[in-house]
Amino acid sequence: MNTRRALTILSTASAVVLLGAACAGQSTAEGPSSESVVYVSADYPEYGSTEAALEAADVVLVGTVESSRELIEYPEVDDSGTGLENPQSGVAVSDEDLKEMGVVTTVTTIKVSEVISGDVEVGDSVEVSQVGGTSEGVTYIEESTTFIEEAASPEVLLLLNDFGDGDYDLVNPVEGVYEVSDDQVEALPGSGVQPEVSSLEEVRGFTE
Repeated sequence: MNTRRALTILSTASAVVLLGAACAGQSTAEGPSSESVVYVSADYPEYGSTEAALEAADVVLVGTVESSRELIEYPEVDDSGTGLENPQSGVAVSDEDLKEMGVVTTVTTIKVSEVISGDVEVGDSVEVSQVGGTSEGVTYIEESTTFIEEAASPEVLLLLNDFGDGDYDLVNPVEGVYEVSDDQVEALPGSGVQPEVSSLEEVRGFTE
């Protein structure tokens, strides 16, 4: 999967989602709209400072949003080895089970205008996955996630994990994406994060 996080799906039916770790689901019968909304909780690292987040990122870039799409991603099931080596060993996973493990993600294509660090180039288009989106009339919400495409600025600053197969995601949903306007850096509205940098020049200085 692109978004390599342990997830808990909170839906109207209990489920077990395997994304590197298993987490139990719970019912969220909150009202008439609960059938069309599923709340997703994801486990992300917290860095506590912009500098620490920049150091953790494989790629730091500035770019513009080209497009976005929803995608259902499925965990990779590996039953090789022994039970001691691999908890999935000997566990039979049917197609129906695998379908239940699917997680809706939003994949945003970013046109790179500046590379601050990492193995990408100006002019590249990179795809960044975020948990959540809409599929078959159901909206999946991860409470700490603001989709990149919702940024009001002409450009965004992204701090990314690079999985080496063309897949990227943010170091976390709040410390991994910032609005950029006239080289000034601001947190996304409602993120609750106050970045320690106010300009791209300061970001460049952290990564030199």
